Amino acid sequence: NSFPPIEQLFDAHYGRGKSPFATVETCADQVGFCQQFGSCEHLNHLVDTSGWHSDEVTYELDIDNVCKAEYIAQFGALECSNVCQPAHCCFSGEYQCEDVQLGHLDCKDYGVCGVLYPSSVKSTSELFLIAKKIDKVCEEDLVNMPEGRADCQALCKDRLCCFEDGIYGCANDPSQNCIAYAGCETLVSTPKSYFGKNEKTT
Repeated sequence: NSFPPIEQLFDAHYGRGKSPFATVETCADQVGFCQQFGSCEHLNHLVDTSGWHSDEVTYELDIDNVCKAEYIAQFGALECSNVCQPAHCCFSGEYQCEDVQLGHLDCKDYGVCGVLYPSSVKSTSELFLIAKKIDKVCEEDLVNMPEGRADCQALCKDRLCCFEDGIYGCANDPSQNCIAYAGCETLVSTPKSYFGKNEKTT
């Protein structure tokens, strides 16, 4: 019920013994050269979902197994990286899929590829929820109180670089999602009144 290995397809098309796989000298040891064809790994991860009695052939990409943490730990991440190559635009934040003629790509089909991008850019809806929570927790009146300030710091501590200048700043790094953390600015622009209130409570 799965798509046959690419070697079998070539044998069926060219005839056994005449396939390029049998007549062309292997170049598998030329890693740099082969990597440009990495996304061809898809051909080994297509599953026939059309059913036995269907006249139409329908294939779906099935990459769940090769991108599991256990699989990567045992065999390495190259196979997962290859099948996820077209979806780089879904995770890297370097560019949008539409910018590279991949607007038709459904990033949800490549959700498991997130394992390769531990600091990946989140979806628009995720960023909106983060921003909404930060705006609520980091409201200026709340940040002026010790307990409220601690809650805000817990949400913002890993993104304070968004408000730094120079080599320590990360505002231009798409992977940091700084736009969603704009509400954290209350931490770096705390009015002097906060310190006065804090001194009185200690």
